Amino acid sequence: MSRIWKYKEANISSVSKELIDAADGLPILAKLLAIRGITDPEEARAFLNLENYAPASGSSFPDMEKAIQRLQKAIEAQEHILIFGDFDVDGITGTSVLYEALSALRANVSYYVPDRHTEGHGLNTTALIRLVSTRQVKLVVSTDTGITNFNEVSLLNGLGVDTIITDHHELPEHLPPAFAILNPKLLPGSSPLIHLAGVGVAYKLCETLMASYEMPQAQIDALLDLVALGTVVDMVPLLRENRYLVWRGLDVMARRERTGIRALLLEANINETAPMTTQVLGFGLGPRLNAIGRLSNAAEAVELLTTSDEDRARQLAAKLEQLNRRRKDLVEQCLLEAERHLLSTGELTDQKAIIMASKEWNQGIVGLVATRLIDKYQRPAFLGYVDDASQEVRFSARSIESFDMHHNLQALEDLFLRWGGHAGAAGFAIKQSDLQKLKSRLFQLCAERIAEHDMIPITWVDMTLNASQINTHLVDIVNRMAPFGQNNPMPIFALEHAGVGAQRMMGEDQRHLKVILSGKEPGQYLEAVYWDWGRERAKLNANSTYRAAFTAELNTFNGSSKVQLILKDLQDESRPEAIAVQSLVAPKAMPSPQPVSVDMPETVSAVELGSRVVKSESLVTTAPIPVPELPESVQWIDHRGRDGIESFLTQVILPSTQAGQTSVICRIFCEGTQQTLPFPVVQPDFCSRLDDKPDKPAHNLIFWDLPPDMVGLVQVMRAQDPKVIHLLGSKYETIPLYRPPREFLEGLMKLLLRLTKSHPEGSLVICLNQLAMYLSTTHYVVMTALSMLSRLGWAAVTVLAEEDTVKIQPLPDQMSTEQALHEFIEYRAFRTALQEVHQFREWLMTAPLQVIKSSVALEAMSGTYRVNQEREHHAINVR
Repeated sequence: MSRIWKYKEANISSVSKELIDAADGLPILAKLLAIRGITDPEEARAFLNLENYAPASGSSFPDMEKAIQRLQKAIEAQEHILIFGDFDVDGITGTSVLYEALSALRANVSYYVPDRHTEGHGLNTTALIRLVSTRQVKLVVSTDTGITNFNEVSLLNGLGVDTIITDHHELPEHLPPAFAILNPKLLPGSSPLIHLAGVGVAYKLCETLMASYEMPQAQIDALLDLVALGTVVDMVPLLRENRYLVWRGLDVMARRERTGIRALLLEANINETAPMTTQVLGFGLGPRLNAIGRLSNAAEAVELLTTSDEDRARQLAAKLEQLNRRRKDLVEQCLLEAERHLLSTGELTDQKAIIMASKEWNQGIVGLVATRLIDKYQRPAFLGYVDDASQEVRFSARSIESFDMHHNLQALEDLFLRWGGHAGAAGFAIKQSDLQKLKSRLFQLCAERIAEHDMIPITWVDMTLNASQINTHLVDIVNRMAPFGQNNPMPIFALEHAGVGAQRMMGEDQRHLKVILSGKEPGQYLEAVYWDWGRERAKLNANSTYRAAFTAELNTFNGSSKVQLILKDLQDESRPEAIAVQSLVAPKAMPSPQPVSVDMPETVSAVELGSRVVKSESLVTTAPIPVPELPESVQWIDHRGRDGIESFLTQVILPSTQAGQTSVICRIFCEGTQQTLPFPVVQPDFCSRLDDKPDKPAHNLIFWDLPPDMVGLVQVMRAQDPKVIHLLGSKYETIPLYRPPREFLEGLMKLLLRLTKSHPEGSLVICLNQLAMYLSTTHYVVMTALSMLSRLGWAAVTVLAEEDTVKIQPLPDQMSTEQALHEFIEYRAFRTALQEVHQFREWLMTAPLQVIKSSVALEAMSGTYRVNQEREHHAINVR
């Protein structure tokens, strides 16, 4: 979708000499400050020199003294203190800060984090009664929660338990009757603490408490890495106290003294020497910590952040990484199902909102999917989880800039069982019986309050630069404004009339664009990357000029640094700036295919299969959604796990190959160097990914072997044009689904030695696709494997001029089994490529047939393949 560009510098008429002086004589820096509303020279100096910032005292909270006295009493009497946190990153880090501080003071303390799915946000009556009775709790300290829990606090009072609430959310009409309440919303609007996150409030309590015991300042400061993490991920404004705390926390985190953070950085593939930035926190660590709260119990994240046990930290970090990958898969599958719904119903044409719900979706990820839908379709998104047990539908909602979610939802408050939120996001629950009523009223509300132009995305640009101004000096200027976050975003610049040089797709699934841009003057070349450019977009036109919106950063490799542009938008200057919203949406109806029979296992659960289990019939907002087929009218039959498969296949294959039955053609997809089957057939007709379209289409296409990725699956189906697809994957009952990296490399060497036996010169010239077919794997696995053989010295590999052709000379005398593969830079790419093939085949072996069919149909319909497409071979270093 083309975007409207708006320039913030248009609102700045001029910059005073005094402001430029305060910005160390740098006009660009002064202008960036003015764009952010910082025009007073003294305020500018304070913004740029955080080392001179005077942090605010926690004593400014009205109830701070009461809270400190009650905690001191509990510590000295060894009363049991229960920390009750929330399951997002703010709550996890707040719980960790309180637990670590109170443990250092030798308090009798434990913590509890509720389950998102069964307990939800806030203090939970059932859990509190159980915890108070089993742990003999005398004091509850909440973090990032509790401010709306009037009844629960009253219950604790009745049980003789005091409550200290630390929270930062909006105040209710009636505050709970707690012993003490620490909430920045109770402070004057001018207070530097007004924007504290939940973890920031918890830290101010701990800082004041530890200072009262004269704890070393270094021990208090050691908590700041957790404060920075929670503050950045919770996306509170990075202004004044918050910005200072994050700045200090990044410095603490850079020392990598926290065991759990080290383990998490390792799992996130963040280099030990990489600088700690808010981007690392927000996009590297935050999603992994959030994933456990969405899919499991966030208490383990608290354990990770507070443990000093290296082995336990690695174990927990690995679990978070696994859950984060599953979270991504769940989001992709839910997004796939949601988009298929939108394309088939035509609601994008008729409505200005996206509203749908399913009982098969995971409650923890629907908000993430709503955000993805907004990014693509630019209208408010409301995604819900249907809970049959409670007869409720629980929605997560995300909004566009022009639609204040909290304000507008007040018009539907009569439908809500409970709700809350702010301008950009909200959550609410309704009765399942009110779902259609909610949809009708929401659609009408959005139609009345959202204009067509509101649904065109905006690219905000700070200022326009010339190519000559884009250098390392610019990056230094930008870094003066760090740390970046909410209300202080990284500056976005514009470059106009840029030419296009070399360009190529890169990344695991070829979704990212790398391009060389040129300025108006000769010799002005800039390297740029556009993340998530997408395979569906056309290549840039070398004869056109573009305007680019970008952030600038340093890219360091082998000790050398150069400026790299991270593109946010790229527009051909010869094309209109924006196009009508109506032309961006799908047709009102998709062609309806012939009904197909589905052999769906009834015992498979969403928990067992994770991301891949989203059944089309589970959407409760509309009638059943048609599933377009590829090829047309194909029937799928599921034989996975079927007993007596050899006997059945013999009955299917034999008639198709016997005399007089040649009109019924059966082909078996089976790759590898020896295409053999463990059961009798007469002249089996094998096929692979390399086969051209045959003279006659296959009536039966049998997947004895499974293609290594979605591209291969669709490729075979299009080539063979079958009427019936038999899904088996039975090859993997006798052959391992996954081969360890070293075993794969040794097997590849054996294959190469066998293939080169008939070549006197001892070398082999072969197409990489042919080698991939021999190995029953992807093009990319072969490329990375050959790169590893070259690095190990097991083979000499030369890329020839012919496309995708290599010359290979095995060097068996050089083979050693002692080398540590992980020491080579290529190893991670090679191992990941092997794992991706394994994961795709594992999905084909376990996912419900309807899900597989839907995935294939949507990928074919949209023209994109979201599952591991072949990679750009130039990205791999084959010598």
